[in-house]
Amino acid sequence: MVSAGKMLQRAGILASVALGAPARGSLMAPAVRAAGPLTVAPAAGVLAQRTLFTALESKTGARATPGTAATATATQVNVEAPMPCRGVFGRLLRTQPQTRKFSGSTAGYEIMSIDELKRRMEDDTVLVIDVREPEEIAQTGAVAHAGIEAVNVPLGLILGDVNVLSMNPEEFEDEFGERLPSREGDGRALVFTCRSGVRAGNAAAAAASLGFTNVYNYKGSALEWFSQ
Repeated sequence: MVSAGKMLQRAGILASVALGAPARGSLMAPAVRAAGPLTVAPAAGVLAQRTLFTALESKTGARATPGTAATATATQVNVEAPMPCRGVFGRLLRTQPQTRKFSGSTAGYEIMSIDELKRRMEDDTVLVIDVREPEEIAQTGAVAHAGIEAVNVPLGLILGDVNVLSMNPEEFEDEFGERLPSREGDGRALVFTCRSGVRAGNAAAAAASLGFTNVYNYKGSALEWFSQ
């Protein structure tokens, strides 16, 4: 049987060739760094994304129905309407309305300030996950101007029936290039960011519901960061 990692590797190569881009050996493109040290892992085309969902199903045993736009309260995330579908990844994220509830005060996470985020990045005691769409990140010019080191995991891969945060740290690192903090706590914070903090809060609530204990929403997100 072909392993999930091999499936992703082949998908990345085939998708790159189909798009006329240099062939890469994995689903996720290498970290792209320009004026700011932003680290993102964009998906390599339609084939790669579909294969990602298939591979994640094999790891989690769940059916891959990635998530939709969500509105958070203190104790739940309500998924009511499909997320605007923009580009390749957006077209693959259509799903049926669903409701997911997460327990805990303030949904089990804390708010992180921009100063605290900068300090933790300097100390290398944080994993930042940007839950925006890859195309959305490209449109904002994040690679050229941002200073956040982040892994790009679109919200649909966290709020859907397949939640990549349920992977063990080694599996997550294989797919996204960074190691998840342990659920018991290893001194690193798990911080979510997006455009304005709303989607990041939904992702943070989902992480807290899985038992992660050092979870934050960088509520200022891209809007605040780019204004600095």
